Amino acid sequence: MSDGLSTPESSEYSDEPTPQRAKGVAWILARPIEEREEGNKLFQDMLTQIKTDKIPIFFVSPHFDDQAASAAELTKELSDYEGMSGNVHVITVFTNGTESTRNSFTERYFPPGIKTVEELYKVRAQEDERACQILGAVPHILRRPDGSPFNDALFRDNGLRRVPTYPFNSFVLGRIFPSDRALPGQIGEALQSEISRTIGKEQFTKGKYIVVGPVAVRGKIRAHVDHVVTQRAVTQAFPENAVYYGEYPYIIERTPSEILINEQGLKPAILERKPQNHNARKEAIEAHKSQRQLFFFNSELPPLLPQEIYFVNPRVVKTLQGSSNV
Repeated sequence: MSDGLSTPESSEYSDEPTPQRAKGVAWILARPIEEREEGNKLFQDMLTQIKTDKIPIFFVSPHFDDQAASAAELTKELSDYEGMSGNVHVITVFTNGTESTRNSFTERYFPPGIKTVEELYKVRAQEDERACQILGAVPHILRRPDGSPFNDALFRDNGLRRVPTYPFNSFVLGRIFPSDRALPGQIGEALQSEISRTIGKEQFTKGKYIVVGPVAVRGKIRAHVDHVVTQRAVTQAFPENAVYYGEYPYIIERTPSEILINEQGLKPAILERKPQNHNARKEAIEAHKSQRQLFFFNSELPPLLPQEIYFVNPRVVKTLQGSSNV
């Protein structure tokens, strides 16, 4: 029986091309074997508990496409399991923008034919619904208490008219600017409210659910600030329920933050690839047509994407096992 931690070259796709190389996957494979075995066992124990007890799972996606690109295979595996229909959710955090911060730089991120910020996010929401349908997940848009959505870093302002919080490409430096420092707490509270409303206050209080957020993979100085904000929100709001995924395509050139991994005692695992789930992942990525030119420059997706990587907190498994005995 496969341990799910074989090298990316070994999979059910034995006659297919080698998977796309990724530093994030190589980083895990370079870890001590004992650490990888522990991470894999924790991951498998968590999945067994989820499937046995039909535990709701919430994938938190900074933007509309991040979950589909990074965690779709696990999403599909769980949603296809008997009794899990309706228990697999995708919550997208940053789903809006302001026209006032639009400029010649941000317009580079507009797909052909899209003329307004409102139209851009309307199209992206529709694409996300299609991707979630492919994966069997329930889509959610995260909102503030007043019902308004959270703005993407590209179109957030710092309170001054037409002045973006992150001018030009400073949003990729991974630094949370002063006007955004309250954002992780606000998002964390909104996530708690959305999950509690979805599964009911009693189950939420028992802690019988899982939240899967981005690990915020980094280069030497580069990380998308929205991913960093989302990761902090998940970590702060769900200390006993949080698991993390490595974000594709960023894991191609970047590795996970060892600061988070060491602080939280996270253990790495690589999801075993299954053909039907891998194909669903590619189909879900293709559903986000407006982002194709940004990530893949309109080229074809590689025949095999890198395996999905996850980071499990041992406390999560204990929390699930404890809630099962309540």
